[in-house]
Amino acid sequence: MTITATVAIACALLLLGRYLNRMATASHAQRVRDLRVRALLEDLEILRLLQQHRGLGAQHEAAAVALRHAVAASLTQRLQQRSAMPDPHAVAADWAQLRDTPADFDGHSRLIDSLIAAIDEREPLGQAAVRWRMWRACEVCACLPRTRAVAHQACKPASCLCADASAVTRTWS
Repeated sequence: MTITATVAIACALLLLGRYLNRMATASHAQRVRDLRVRALLEDLEILRLLQQHRGLGAQHEAAAVALRHAVAASLTQRLQQRSAMPDPHAVAADWAQLRDTPADFDGHSRLIDSLIAAIDEREPLGQAAVRWRMWRACEVCACLPRTRAVAHQACKPASCLCADASAVTRTWS
């Protein structure tokens, strides 16, 4: 009877230990997923701010310059916070250069492309369809402002081939 009770208790403890181990593993995996999702959301916000800074880079009006400085400060702060999260990336080093040259459209575009690639590599959901939709959404978000900026540059009164450049510029604004 004592051996049977000892074996029963040992089996119960073994099963309990296994159950608790599974629960701890699942809890840890959920915390890791939550951190990765928070990091992904932070990356998407950094992407939005980079695009906004790129769009404000060529503008010289006082309101646009003030907004650009506010966006730059917010972006710098977010990049510092992001470095403490999982899967840090090297965007902060490139941002330090671009912050001082806001009119560098190509530099902003390269940084945005590298951030999109980094987001795609570390996207935590892992489902192919979700990854594809997310990648396409990021690409569209990056390409539309580029197209707008190229059209805006082409329609500046000094270089525009259009009859009424101001009408075209207003259309794109």
